[in-house]
Amino acid sequence: MWWRVFIPSWRFFDRPGVGARLWAREHGTEEWLELLQPPPRNWRHLLLNPQGNLYHARQNLLERLALELDPQADAANLVSYRLTQNLVREELIARGCAASRDFEFKLVVEDEDILRGVSQGGHT
Repeated sequence: MWWRVFIPSWRFFDRPGVGARLWAREHGTEEWLELLQPPPRNWRHLLLNPQGNLYHARQNLLERLALELDPQADAANLVSYRLTQNLVREELIARGCAASRDFEFKLVVEDEDILRGVSQGGHT
């Protein structure tokens, strides 16, 4: 049985989960925008994939925030919450939203809103 040390366990692939999704809208609008979409892939991305790495890092941030949420505590005090706020602001600016200072965002896991956040004014 010593050979089992050299063979990895693939059990973590047996149940793929639904990742956290980030939605946002500008203050005063009704339309929610899904902010993070996986980048397109092709064979060249096997060697160099900066957009895929950035997407993966952002998705990990959302997963971390979902894990850190505590119903008894204020989520705004979490570093992952503030990083997510800045991510939402950055994405809204990239999409050309003029009033990106005031926005609302939500974190959705398995079609359930687990967090709603609001940002009013400048950077936090």
